[in-house]
Amino acid sequence: MRRESILLGIVLLLAGLLKVADPGHFQAMLGRYGLFPAPTLPYVSPLIIVGEVLLGLALLSGRQVRHCLAVCEVLFYTFALAVASVLYRGLQIRCACFGVFSLKVTLWHCLICLAIALYLSWRRTYRSPVVPKT
Repeated sequence: MRRESILLGIVLLLAGLLKVADPGHFQAMLGRYGLFPAPTLPYVSPLIIVGEVLLGLALLSGRQVRHCLAVCEVLFYTFALAVASVLYRGLQIRCACFGVFSLKVTLWHCLICLAIALYLSWRRTYRSPVVPKT
């Protein structure tokens, strides 16, 4: 599981730091998704940024990795649903994944997020070491 935690930690930390570089841009991109009421965006966008940075750092630290990977699983299912909603509504927006370096939302974004979430689900369910009950 260490490889997954390092890779996801780097991705989340990079994504969060690129958003920290221009938080106003991320807030505007997040608003285009239409998933949050406009008055809540100044509160939601920093929470997402800080959450990504902290989760990335936690994964890289190697502490509580199983719990962090479970949070990543939920996070990537959420990302997949958000992207799917954009595709369903026919919106032509950028994904907001990596701040100013984000690409236009495509089906690939949804599939990649879903694949990561499904892999983490599988890994947690079938590949986690069995811990004896005490």
